[in-house]
Amino acid sequence: MQASPMRCCCILLLVWASTLIGCGGGNQGKQANGPQPAATANSQRAGIPATDAAIVQQQAKQAEVVQQGGQLEVKLNYAGKPVTDADLAKVPLNDAVTEIDLSNTQITDDGLVHLKQAKNLTGINLDNTKITDKGLEHLKELPNLQWVELMGNPQISTEAYDALLQVLLPRRPTP
Repeated sequence: MQASPMRCCCILLLVWASTLIGCGGGNQGKQANGPQPAATANSQRAGIPATDAAIVQQQAKQAEVVQQGGQLEVKLNYAGKPVTDADLAKVPLNDAVTEIDLSNTQITDDGLVHLKQAKNLTGINLDNTKITDKGLEHLKELPNLQWVELMGNPQISTEAYDALLQVLLPRRPTP
C-alpha cells in the first residue's frame, strides 16, 4: 500500500520541525532494532530513512497528528522552546497544520508573516511572546483562524485585541 501525499507531507513536516527544535539529535545514524513503530513503517513506505522516522517518533511530544474525516491535522507545540522568527520561517507550514503553540518563545510580529502558509490554521497560542498590535494584523489574514491566546503580552492594546476579536468571533462554530 502506498502512503498518501498528505501523510508524506505531514511526516516530512514533523521531521523538519523536530530538527528545528532539537529533538532526536542523539538518534542520528542509529538503526532501529526489533519491531518498528507504525510511524517508522509508514515513513519507510513514504521513502523517509529509518533515522528520520525515529525523529518522527520523538516529535510526538511536540506534535500531534490527528485524522479527522479522512484529513490529517497537525498540531505543533513549540511552547517554551528557543524558537525565533528565523526558525519559524524554516518550518514547512502547510494546509495540514491546524494549531500551533508558540507560547513563551522569542516570536515577534515579523515571525507571524510565515503563518500565512498554514491556510487551515484554526488556533494559535502566543502567550508571553513579543507580539504587538502590528502582529495581530497578520493574524486577521488567516482565513480559518478561530482562536488566539495572548496572555502576558502587555504590549498589545485593548483596541487591537478587540479588533481581532471582531474578525475571529464570526468564524467560530456555533454550538
